[in-house]
Amino acid sequence: MHLGFAVTAALTLPAQAAQSILVDQVAGLSVVWRSVQRCGAWKADGREGHFRVIVGDVYDGAGSELYVQRVAHATQQQGPVVVGTVSISELNDDHAQYDFQAVECRREGQSTLVQVVATFEHDEDDRRHLIALRLTDAGQYKLSRRILRGRR
Repeated sequence: MHLGFAVTAALTLPAQAAQSILVDQVAGLSVVWRSVQRCGAWKADGREGHFRVIVGDVYDGAGSELYVQRVAHATQQQGPVVVGTVSISELNDDHAQYDFQAVECRREGQSTLVQVVATFEHDEDDRRHLIALRLTDAGQYKLSRRILRGRR
């Protein structure tokens, strides 16, 4: 019985560990950032690293915006660093807003693929759009779209 109390007491300790390294950075994040995903890999200009896919909410969640960053791996001279940020202009249009339901990023063969399932504010029905971005090592992308069958 005393052991049960000790286990319960141990489980009710504050969730913030004293050794949390990034707690201040996380506490300072703006509420507009919905998700940040690390995925894939790139290699260009003698450097290499991974992609970071960032989704933000605009207009109190009425729409979404998508950004892709290239993050270079740490070297002996410096830590990891963002070497480029790309706003996906076809999706981040203030007058033609998408609302993202799902964003997935994965390595596919020698490239990185980002897939977004979204609704579009100007659609008159409840169609969903599948938007695919194939990321290149140089920080560019190729975009394709199609309509998904079925309801939201």
